[in-house]
Amino acid sequence: MSATPFPPLRRDPLLAAAKVLLILLMAIVIFAMSMVVIGIGAILTIGRTELLAEVAAAGAPPLAYWAVLALMLLVAGALFLALRFAIELRRIVLSVEDGDPFDPANALRLARMGWLALGVWLVHIPLALIGAWLTPYAVAAGEDWQIEWDAGIESLFLILVLFILARVFRQGAAMRDDLEGTV
Repeated sequence: MSATPFPPLRRDPLLAAAKVLLILLMAIVIFAMSMVVIGIGAILTIGRTELLAEVAAAGAPPLAYWAVLALMLLVAGALFLALRFAIELRRIVLSVEDGDPFDPANALRLARMGWLALGVWLVHIPLALIGAWLTPYAVAAGEDWQIEWDAGIESLFLILVLFILARVFRQGAAMRDDLEGTV
């Protein structure tokens, strides 16, 4: 039986707002990722000598060049994970809008979102370490930036909630399938 258990929610303002915000968020993340990738390309090619000169002028070891490159690669990776997270969330919103929130695919999407959130959380560890190492050199070079990371418990709770919700949705989908089989 393939009938959806709930009528489609085509005019729900919350879902409409979520769709618009998610598309906007994805566009911003794609733009940011593009800029970071262009920056990586520039650092590897035309900006290499300029960055090496700035690194030397700041009194940083030559390894700082590679640390900046690693920092940018980590940022690009975190942005990619954030984009995948937003895509999964948008797919869930679309399935809710279609009237099928307990689709088994949503359980998988929530689990993937949990893994993606964990990935972003883990990427921030080397990002913060490299940023902390680079910050004094950046300040010495006259740059006004600082990379900090708060390994807040909220992030870990979000990850835990996503994995629990994945199990709830998996169980809900199984119960719905059982109910459809008995009708």
